Amino acid sequence: MRVAFKLAYIGWNYFGMQRQKGMRTIQEEVENALMKSGVIKSRTFEGIKYAGRTDRGVNAIGQVISFDIDCEKEYLCRPRVLNSCLPRDIQFLAYSRVNDSFDPRRDAVKRYYRQMVHKELNLDRTSEAIKRLIGSHDFTNFTNRGSRDESNIRNVEKICIRNFGSYAAIDFVADSFTWNMVRRLSSAILKISNGEKDLGWLDKMLSLEEKEGIQPLPPYGLILMDIKYDGIEFEVDRYSLNRFLDTLNRIYEDYLMRGSAINEMRSFVSRELNGSVETSDDANDIWNL
Repeated sequence: MRVAFKLAYIGWNYFGMQRQKGMRTIQEEVENALMKSGVIKSRTFEGIKYAGRTDRGVNAIGQVISFDIDCEKEYLCRPRVLNSCLPRDIQFLAYSRVNDSFDPRRDAVKRYYRQMVHKELNLDRTSEAIKRLIGSHDFTNFTNRGSRDESNIRNVEKICIRNFGSYAAIDFVADSFTWNMVRRLSSAILKISNGEKDLGWLDKMLSLEEKEGIQPLPPYGLILMDIKYDGIEFEVDRYSLNRFLDTLNRIYEDYLMRGSAINEMRSFVSRELNGSVETSDDANDIWNL
């Protein structure tokens, strides 16, 4: 029988999804866990299929994998059982039985990514850009040159921007995406928001009249949110969901502490550079301890 899982991970500590010799990857950790739990017999088991290969540093809350198991081992194929063999930053969240022909990559009908941006975006400037990006286009200018896809034509169904004060989120929904496409499109939207580029430039990039490489945004701000399939329902494991939420909360608190320390150092150095009397006294007091 064939089973499928929703997989979540924080990609910052891994060299991407795909197995690489001598590197710590999501695929290696997942397959090691399946072997330790007795679901598969070897790390080289080739029957495991993934919906997509996220780059180094990219995160996921809705990656999908599938594989075949013996019926008598189905009791092992539950998120909470497999998660006991996984690092806390990689966790199975949901499970489904699927038909024997199911392929998580080929059978996907929609993919949903969310790109986080470190500042608010100018919605007046970006609204028209979004309209132009929606639909079927050749996204060659927004694709890594090393891509092996036969075609870079993709159909973007939806792009939505939301501002949250000090940062923004850009949501993308499409049938599929080319390599680095979401991060490069997000970079283009950011450039238009900042006034660095205009709509004429975007039109030329989409028509391929302009052949300009565009630097993608950093991978750690990208999240694979979900992948949709026709006729497949996943059963969410609430225990595993709570376990992963606990991990996320711990990491969030850790980075808040780190951020507050860096921000305090920035403020101190900035005040000292401004040469204020108060800051200068503050600096002397600290440096003369």
